[in-house]
Amino acid sequence: MAKIEVSVEMVDKCIDCMKKGKAAGINGLTVEHLMYSHPALVVRICLVSTFCSDYARFINEMQAMIMQFRLIV
Repeated sequence: MAKIEVSVEMVDKCIDCMKKGKAAGINGLTVEHLMYSHPALVVRICLVSTFCSDYARFINEMQAMIMQFRLIV
């Protein structure tokens, strides 16, 4: 599984492309909250997204190792 790098520019562009004026989600956040928040929030979203991607890759690799071990034993 290839490593997915999420850049700050990518997250910022995604936020800019979201439709404005929509109702808040279950968490109470609207697009406007993200648009007008401090730029550090975009950096945090980028870091969390990259971490989740790396963690998912780690889990997949761990599952593959476990399956290989079961085949050997």
